Amino acid sequence: MDRNRLKEIHQSDLTESRLNEDFVTWLKTSGPTYLLIILVALCSYVLWIRWQEQKQNYVYEAWQAYQESLASGLPSSLEDVAMQYDDVGAIPHLSRMFAATILLSAVNTNTPLSADGTQTTTLTDEERTQYLDRADKLYQTIIESDDHDLPLTLLVVNAHNGRAAIAESRGDTEQARAYLTAAAERVEPYYPKLAEQARGRIETADLVATEISLITVQQMQALLTASTTNSLEPISINRAFEEFISPDLDKP
Repeated sequence: MDRNRLKEIHQSDLTESRLNEDFVTWLKTSGPTYLLIILVALCSYVLWIRWQEQKQNYVYEAWQAYQESLASGLPSSLEDVAMQYDDVGAIPHLSRMFAATILLSAVNTNTPLSADGTQTTTLTDEERTQYLDRADKLYQTIIESDDHDLPLTLLVVNAHNGRAAIAESRGDTEQARAYLTAAAERVEPYYPKLAEQARGRIETADLVATEISLITVQQMQALLTASTTNSLEPISINRAFEEFISPDLDKP
């Protein structure tokens, strides 16, 4: 029994020794290759995590810059954001849309935009033309980036409507109709009601271009003076309406 036991122990020691030698041989031959593969995989994973973090930080930075530019009220600041973060989702489109909106608002209120975003004095003809040209170019850039999918539909339609408003302000009703037609065709597959609204504006485009002359203060004063100097004709009341007249009035 002792001999058999010793034989088993000796055989076990030989097996373990052989396994150790095989492992050492594997480490010397294939081990470095596998260790290098594992190291590369770990490094790649770490770099991917860092890249994801930088990407999220970049998107957050873009939205923060957009919010700050929007709060400043400066179209130029929004245009800079649109150019700097042109690859961040809707940032460039929203920036250009609101920049054009601010420019049109300045034209509508006839007040120029100062360097600090405040509005003072009135627009000159040259400034008005510049604002309209800048807004029209911003709208055009949005339209040119259209991929004809649903996400950009509302932005593109607003851009068409904006260009139509600019054409109307210049008295070009035919061009305004063309922009409104493009807006209706673009939005109809997704929002039919908006298409109807655009076509309704097409029908009333001539009314917008009609020149309206308002009475001046001097003319109003002249009319008031004339009305006080001219004798008034007596008012005759039909007896059929006497019962609807205040009882304080004397009946004939």
